[in-house]
Amino acid sequence: MIRPWSGLLVLLLTASGPAAWGQQITKKRLSATARGDAQITLDGHLNEPIWKKAKVGTGFVEREPFPGRKPAEIGARTEVRVLYDAKALYVGVTSFMPPGETPRAFALTRDSFNVFDDDAISLKVDVRLDTRTTIGFVTTPAGTQVDYVAVENGDGFRREFDAIWRVKTQVFEDRWVAEFEIPFVALGLPGDPGDRVIGFQVTRDHNGAQATYDWAEIPPQFGAVAALYYGRLEGLSGVAGGTPLTLIPYVLTGYDGVQDDLQLKAGGDLRLRIGEDTWSEVTVLTDFAQVDLDDPVINLNRFALFFPERRPFFLSGLEVFEFGASGLSQIFFSRRIGIGEGGVEAPLLGGLKVYGSQGNLRFGLLQAITGDTAESAADNYTIARARYNFGEFGHLGMMATLNGNVPFLTAEGVEGGGQFDPNYSVGADGALRLLDRKLQVSGFGAASLNSEGEVDSEGYTGRLQVNYYGLEVSPSASVTFISEDFDPVVGFVARRNLLQSRVNLYTIQRTEAFGLRNFSVSAAAQMEHTVSDRSYLGQRADTRVSAEWNNGVVAKLSINRIEDVVQEDFFFSAAGRTVAAGTYSGVEVNAGLNSPGRRNPVGSINYAYSSVLFGGQLHQFRANGTLSLGSTFRFELGGTLNLLDFEDQALQPAITFNGKIVITPDTKISIDLIGQGNTTSEQAVGLLRVRWRYLPGSDLFFVYREFLDFSESFESKRTLALKVSYRFDVVL
Repeated sequence: MIRPWSGLLVLLLTASGPAAWGQQITKKRLSATARGDAQITLDGHLNEPIWKKAKVGTGFVEREPFPGRKPAEIGARTEVRVLYDAKALYVGVTSFMPPGETPRAFALTRDSFNVFDDDAISLKVDVRLDTRTTIGFVTTPAGTQVDYVAVENGDGFRREFDAIWRVKTQVFEDRWVAEFEIPFVALGLPGDPGDRVIGFQVTRDHNGAQATYDWAEIPPQFGAVAALYYGRLEGLSGVAGGTPLTLIPYVLTGYDGVQDDLQLKAGGDLRLRIGEDTWSEVTVLTDFAQVDLDDPVINLNRFALFFPERRPFFLSGLEVFEFGASGLSQIFFSRRIGIGEGGVEAPLLGGLKVYGSQGNLRFGLLQAITGDTAESAADNYTIARARYNFGEFGHLGMMATLNGNVPFLTAEGVEGGGQFDPNYSVGADGALRLLDRKLQVSGFGAASLNSEGEVDSEGYTGRLQVNYYGLEVSPSASVTFISEDFDPVVGFVARRNLLQSRVNLYTIQRTEAFGLRNFSVSAAAQMEHTVSDRSYLGQRADTRVSAEWNNGVVAKLSINRIEDVVQEDFFFSAAGRTVAAGTYSGVEVNAGLNSPGRRNPVGSINYAYSSVLFGGQLHQFRANGTLSLGSTFRFELGGTLNLLDFEDQALQPAITFNGKIVITPDTKISIDLIGQGNTTSEQAVGLLRVRWRYLPGSDLFFVYREFLDFSESFESKRTLALKVSYRFDVVL
């Protein structure tokens, strides 16, 4: 049994008086107009009589570069109108332009966040009014479609979210217009015959002015998807009736040169609403052949690298599963599902998700089963989550995970397949917002119990964090602990036996002096000890300055003083040497220059020097660039050169590069040519991927991958896959 652990973080849910909680935020409001029997054509013109009757949302406010400023009435005015019927929202947005301006629309790829460098309109919807979660829909004058989910007011983005919706755009002499059709099924809106109110925001990225405007004003320190500050869309009645069901079967054929066999696979996904606001998703024999490559990196430390999840099944609908300190200590990290011993990929045989809400209660259940590999047994994973939201003022939640081998799915002779050997993790978390939501106190505590035969090991982790989100000054402080035996099998831990204390002060001044937009300074201090005996592990003091000019150029400089205690000898693969235990101290300097992000081409250069490279020195040169030739061709090139300098060996280079050509004849077809290399692993990867959205929600993928190993002997392997999926949508 897991014992109660010392240090469990208890969050206070009461305050001394109403003033501590702050006043309710005044919400901007817009009434939707019932479409009734009126006919509209989705064409970007908004010339039907019903559009003339719709209420007009105006009064957009600048968020960047100067918060609260009113955009120019002529040349930057923006208007929004909303219609609805029983099945969908219809949103018309008119973006006026100054004389002679042509809106920019280079990005056509469906899931590319380059869209925000163009002229763009973003619809942001907080369906459940939980003031934390955003479903976003973005378009440009070219009709590009990008959708995403943002969780915890922007702490995490899920751009792999893929909904069925339509948009048409038109460019006129003095304005451009976007006309959206967003089905309520795409929003996951629960059925309710009564009146409905949802969180609603419209954001305009104005490339010509290099500015961003919001319909409902958002203080910039809270970010672009701060659902706390969204307005309210009212007047919805009798919407989202019926039970939506989505079925997406796929067929895949190809050749796997790594396993040296021909492939013929079939599987699919099923999504069904099983309650008013409860959804279930099932996946069978899921394949992720089309998923993006991870960026090539070289590990210049001794701790595990953190890579974000990219597989769609583990992203859609799972915002409720956010828990812990991302990249540092988590009891659930979905990338651990399907990765066996030695990093070998294991097939996903099937998965089930159930998630939703009942009033202020959010909940989720995930079940996944992976097949065995030559090195590891088949595994079963169960994750359960519940969280109660106290309106805008905070939440309390719990999470539990269970993982163990599946003997009857494991071939004989595979180690670990003979018994279940369960591994558990449990945790609780919460947050409290005070002082008009500017002050946030948050934290979590968790424990793990692992069983290996007759041996059990218990471990604990937790964090307490305080943030103040000021317009110009934002301080924060946190304490995190991770015990030596904390080992969530389906989680992520960067470093064990760690007690980390950190304080940070960030300030930003927005000014027009010297051609500047803003100038920011931050200072941070961090101290680390072991949890077991409070032994000293190191410290760092960071200072960073950044300046952004009106033309979009950004310059950055940071100077850090670091002391790092290495407790045990380890092999430093990037330098090909063993590092002895001891204390290593020195300075780290970073300097960088970025060209304007909303101009073409775009580029950045960065130089870093460190004298804290375990007895050596590091010189790092990094450069990235993007060139667009209209909307059809985009070229991206990036690389990092690390020069590792140790007195007792020759200068050691460690290089990564990443090149990409994107060809987009239109918004339905995307062709990617990608090349990556890493001299430390002595490997390179080439990828050709063609994606054709031949029908809404239905895709054809052609994916060719070439793996090159140029270590001792040159070796080449390849995979080839043709995957076709078809999406059925019905309302029961």
